[in-house]
Amino acid sequence: MYAYDINAIMVEPIKSRQAKTITEAWIKYYKQLNSSGYAPILHVLDNEVSSVLQEAFDKYRVQYQTVAPYKHGINAAERAIQTFKTHFKSGLATCDPDFPATEWDRLLKQAEITLNLLQSSRRQPRLSANEAVWDKCKFLQTPLAPPGTRAIAHVPTPKRRVFEFNGKTGWYIGPALRKYKHYTFYIPSTFREQEADTMD
Repeated sequence: MYAYDINAIMVEPIKSRQAKTITEAWIKYYKQLNSSGYAPILHVLDNEVSSVLQEAFDKYRVQYQTVAPYKHGINAAERAIQTFKTHFKSGLATCDPDFPATEWDRLLKQAEITLNLLQSSRRQPRLSANEAVWDKCKFLQTPLAPPGTRAIAHVPTPKRRVFEFNGKTGWYIGPALRKYKHYTFYIPSTFREQEADTMD
């Protein structure tokens, strides 16, 4: 989703292109924009509009217009998609060569943050697009590292067995936004994400 007024590119992985799934993703970001004071009044999208999405537009009182097929230059979201793809691919290029390619979707959140930190808001040019929607990114509180970096994430004493190693090998996938000075890692041995404040 592309919020034109604040120049923010918002990304949500979806399981399929079914109408319900797309609508749920749209509602999530509509609510985020609304809570930030930037709720869209007009939504411009391609010529594929489901009745479920139309109902969501009506429920939230958002007008919509569709663009003629194959006219990608008219819809600003199409250009935003290309910008995000380029940014995301450059992040993938920095990943450790052994980073499991099937876990690419775990890197989306950090890519969204870093891209929107680079773009200034149209409505408030002194703010980044990230700050306009979410909040100021304070690097000392939520540090960032190159995506897909191989790391050993510390496991606190209460969470490990007596002879278990003090850390688990995994890959850095992004900041832990709700925790102070924490990182998020993908741990392949458990197939889960783990947050930790200490890593190597």
